Amino acid sequence: MNNNKKIKYLFGTVFLFALTISSVGVLAGDVDAELDIHIVKAYYMDFDNSGLENDIVVEFEVELYFDNDDFPDTATLILDLEVELTLPSGLAYVYKLKMKITKEETEAMLVYFNHATGSGWYKTSIRGSISAWGITAYDRCVFDPPGGDDEDIPRICLYY
Repeated sequence: MNNNKKIKYLFGTVFLFALTISSVGVLAGDVDAELDIHIVKAYYMDFDNSGLENDIVVEFEVELYFDNDDFPDTATLILDLEVELTLPSGLAYVYKLKMKITKEETEAMLVYFNHATGSGWYKTSIRGSISAWGITAYDRCVFDPPGGDDEDIPRICLYY
């Protein structure tokens, strides 16, 4: 490869790298926003009417603070959620979910079906991010449901 081609490739690579960095900066820097996630409470119950109180319910709130000019009334944002539940045994379940945000305050509920399989302290956490705005929030909670195991497959649902 001759020197002219090497210089063109080097210049092109540097230009694309600079363009990528400036694009990310503009995307995150143009929006003045803040995200807050707060776990209100976590408890167990027989949510699926299986006869066992082995379903874990996590109630949480999502609050989004922003300049109204950045978020028109008809807009929808996607909140990427990573939720984790760690059992007393140390077994951890991690789920990735998406949630539509259409207003500044949203109440939601996670239901971990058939997850409370033993006694002891459970830990749950929620990490949410809006990639388009470059903002993230996190909350966690420790609680103690007695549970029971009916050997059903654990699954999760998000209600809001």
